[in-house]
Amino acid sequence: MVEVVCGVIQNNKNEVLIAQRKYGELAGKWEFAGGKVKPGETPEESLKRELLEELNVEVKVLQKIHENIVTHGEDFRLLFYYAQIISGKIKLKEHSKFQWVLHRQLHEFDLLEGDKCIIEILK
Repeated sequence: MVEVVCGVIQNNKNEVLIAQRKYGELAGKWEFAGGKVKPGETPEESLKRELLEELNVEVKVLQKIHENIVTHGEDFRLLFYYAQIISGKIKLKEHSKFQWVLHRQLHEFDLLEGDKCIIEILK
């Protein structure tokens, strides 16, 4: 099973950051940024690395909020963590757009299937 970390980043307006995929068969879908955990990494280390690579921001990883298993060709264990930006300005590398949205607005976006579970949890 492939472990994937997802960062639920909140700002001081109680909005969360979502990003729109730029490449691949899931291009156009919205997601919580993150990526695969590499061998030898903890999920927290992986999330810090992925958010720096994808969004150009350094984060403090806070608590784990949810875990979800999805199948898309293979099985993925999605690990959702709250994270807080501590430095950097968002610069997209893997995504075409990003948006800060209120929790109640998440259902208005075409989120990846595996990320939809977080909508009810964040209410």
